[in-house]
Amino acid sequence: MTQKTHSIIAYTADADIYCPGCAREYFKLIHGWKFALALLSAPHDQHGIPETIKDQAGNEAGVVFAISEPADYPEACCACFELIRD
Repeated sequence: MTQKTHSIIAYTADADIYCPGCAREYFKLIHGWKFALALLSAPHDQHGIPETIKDQAGNEAGVVFAISEPADYPEACCACFELIRD
């Protein structure tokens, strides 16, 4: 089991930051059926996002861990505007 300090609290893709729920929806939107296929064939993280997921530019999506410094990322999800860290 992943320790809380190493938990993923956000994802970065296409120069934006997403909370886990919005990231999952974003990747499903841009990848369609390929997202579902990746869930079946590739390892995925605690939020159900394949570890090898890429953004629209073809870059690997980044992750923000609970131990990341707040200055390393914006404070809110770009899609739902919820704070990334309380």
